Amino acid sequence: MPETAERAYQQQCDLFAAWVYPLAPEARLEALSCLDLMMFLDDDHADEGAVRRRPLTDSSLLEVVEEPMSSDWRARFRSHLSDWEGANARAARRRARSAPPQHLEEYLPWRRVSSTLFWHFDLVEYAQESELPAEFVSGSRYRALADCAADVIAWTNDLFSAPKELSRGEQDNLVAVLTHHQSMDLQEAVALTAEWIADRTRQFLSARDSLAAEIRTDPSAADTLLEWTDGLGRWAGGNLGFCLASARYPHRLAAPEPGSGG
Repeated sequence: MPETAERAYQQQCDLFAAWVYPLAPEARLEALSCLDLMMFLDDDHADEGAVRRRPLTDSSLLEVVEEPMSSDWRARFRSHLSDWEGANARAARRRARSAPPQHLEEYLPWRRVSSTLFWHFDLVEYAQESELPAEFVSGSRYRALADCAADVIAWTNDLFSAPKELSRGEQDNLVAVLTHHQSMDLQEAVALTAEWIADRTRQFLSARDSLAAEIRTDPSAADTLLEWTDGLGRWAGGNLGFCLASARYPHRLAAPEPGSGG
């Protein structure tokens, strides 16, 4: 669908990587930009019920970003890609049968995976030319930081995409989940989503501070781990900047002002 690609360029999707990987060297940023443009095209084709003949997961571009990866890092990246592909295949089946929104306890972990963020977080290492130690990746600190950052970014995207998605009956959105299962009106759901984003942001910053305190006696580990953690923070900030700047999100849902009475 040539019009889908043209729309992605008009929405500046080719510039997305520059927002979320601001420290990437030029050659790596170029690869990341191509990969993210393909990700947006996959997303748009899925929304339109079309199947691309060569989706991102079959692209030879993956070989470019995987070239500097160790076997463990590559396996983690490919596993996250496979999980993302599976999550969105399930979403397509739900959409086809007009299923109601998932319950909150199902939606939250599903959204972390369907949002692309776990494999994108693997690429923070690629962008910053520094692989995480395997023992950190397998530990609770990594999981807590990745989950916090994924929630902040995914729920932010849900807020920005809600006007389009809710208008066409899309149910895989936190705002839709809250209005359906928590008996909230739209404004209440938007306000609660914004509150949760703020809470998870504070939890991320607290986890970052705890990590810094824990590893301050090991400067070599501190550089790698904190740079990756700060890379997640830059990803969240860059994603917000893109959402505000891109024509991809022309309509906004506003949370009520504090003390406005709803």
